[in-house]
Amino acid sequence: MTAPGQVLFGPPEFLADDTRVLDDEHRLAERAAAIAAPGPTSLEQLFLAANLLALALVRLGETVRAQRLCRSEIAYARSLRGTPHQAEAAVYGLEAQVNLIRVDALQGRTAAALAGFAELERIADGRPARLPELSWDPAVLGNDVAQHRKARVYARNVLVIDTCKALLRSGDTAALTAEAQRYVARWPKSVRAGLHHPAEAPYLVDPAGRPEPVPGEGSLPERRLAFIQLLHLAAGSAQEADPSARERAERADRCWTLVQGTFSSPGTLPRWQASLGSTMLAVGRTERGLELLRCALAAAQEHGDRALRRAVHGRLTAHGVPVPAEPPAGDRAAATVLAIATAERLAELLSRQESPARA
Repeated sequence: MTAPGQVLFGPPEFLADDTRVLDDEHRLAERAAAIAAPGPTSLEQLFLAANLLALALVRLGETVRAQRLCRSEIAYARSLRGTPHQAEAAVYGLEAQVNLIRVDALQGRTAAALAGFAELERIADGRPARLPELSWDPAVLGNDVAQHRKARVYARNVLVIDTCKALLRSGDTAALTAEAQRYVARWPKSVRAGLHHPAEAPYLVDPAGRPEPVPGEGSLPERRLAFIQLLHLAAGSAQEADPSARERAERADRCWTLVQGTFSSPGTLPRWQASLGSTMLAVGRTERGLELLRCALAAAQEHGDRALRRAVHGRLTAHGVPVPAEPPAGDRAAATVLAIATAERLAELLSRQESPARA
């Protein structure tokens, strides 16, 4: 069955809240350059600049440069072993390794990416692991309890979220459903507390016959999970012309006050609005559907969410709604020049084999 979002809104995607990077490649390069040009004052700043730039390079088609930068981060982290910054640097090196695996996923090397993500389960368990370009031993974190916890939580979250996304992107819905069920059974408390992707997955790829969620019950994370499950159920039933679609959509529309609060990404709430708005259009609630889509478009414009802005803009235009013209795309050539220059600057900083705090 085709995921409902593919028909009503766009390519199917998870609605669960996570740390989406909304900036376009030019803005990412500018943010990295602003840190790199004067020189980072901390390890956190140095690795932040490198990670932002690696993403910009991937989006600009400079994948080899992005991979080279990630490998430089890993080497730099390794060079700080035996220093007071050893534990902190090791976790940043792990993040760089994850970014290399993500490149595999984005470029369609799904099997390689899934193998890399799977190894993270050992790190989540506090065990040694052998990743494609990094041998991980928790002993490198010493007695730093905070870094031990950070590494394990980070590894678990990446394993769960990125595996779900990679399997969805690959179209292997059977494998996605199976892995999602395993994660829910393995980490039930974390799923209820906000790691929603595996509990969302079955409703996203095949909502028919799923249990009816009740967004008005439980903690805020539990209410949000039920809400996004209901959004998928409503979209799926609308796609199948099920008479229950309108009732589900209207029930979801009465739940906004139950799911408000702080989000990891400013792109989450407008995606919910866009999803429900598209369903409202499909069930004949045109005025309310367009209202929700306008709200989603305004938020996407405010936060620089180009992907959502384009999708919602097209949806509104198709219904004859006058909306501002899409802003012109940024100058990719200028962004590429800035990104390459910043990559060279960061390569120099990473080759020094000393922490910014000591430099």
